Amino acid sequence: MTATAPATPQPTTEQLKAYADQLPDVYKDILVGFQFSQPSRVRGQGVLEGTLRNFIYNRSRGLIPGNFVGTIGDVVSPPYTFSAAARDMTDVEFSAAIDQLTDAGFFEDRDGTRFGSLIPTPVGESLLAIVSGKAAPSRQLPDLPKPTW
Repeated sequence: MTATAPATPQPTTEQLKAYADQLPDVYKDILVGFQFSQPSRVRGQGVLEGTLRNFIYNRSRGLIPGNFVGTIGDVVSPPYTFSAAARDMTDVEFSAAIDQLTDAGFFEDRDGTRFGSLIPTPVGESLLAIVSGKAAPSRQLPDLPKPTW
């Protein structure tokens, strides 16, 4: 008989909001950047680490214009301003921050490449929505009907 690992308890929305409030700016910058770096991303899709890093780097220096405003339901978040931490972060620090977010269970483990695809876990998707004020939409492609023959 094989033993199964106990299920990891999932945090409530209130717990995630309290957690998000205590996050240092660098992690908030990464989470907001994740949501806005690929506008067509849907839940469960990843973002390449290099794409995310370039987006945050360029946005924090004003090279990408626009106000990143999220909307969840009827609630509109204020425009997000990336911190000085994002502007001054080295590639090594950025990768270490991604490792910490992955170790905490917000992203799936990467495939061992530094610029691999970052795929949020279900809890990660919830945290991304809370921090950025923008929830990624669910799958947009309709299911293919099963053939009846």
